[in-house]
Amino acid sequence: MIGDLERVYRCSKEADKELTELVASNGTTLMNLHGIGPSGTARLLVEVGHITRFPDRAHFASWNGTAPIDASSGEQVRHRLSRAGDRQINRSWPPSS
Repeated sequence: MIGDLERVYRCSKEADKELTELVASNGTTLMNLHGIGPSGTARLLVEVGHITRFPDRAHFASWNGTAPIDASSGEQVRHRLSRAGDRQINRSWPPSS
């Protein structure tokens, strides 16, 4: 069992190294953000595609489910996060500490 764990750990380290190199060759700075490693960065890049497909920040926020939605009633002004959008991206942000 220890041998299997060592092999899996080695494979994981090699995969992280390869992903880091691939992500770095893309020129992104996502890994500079706290809590985003090579696998999270790669996943975001794949899911988002080319950022220019979103005309502005609001469209991107709507797509990933982080755009606030008005939940006001009367004089009570409230907002909540959208339950729409890309749930896989939305569920992983913000990174856990």
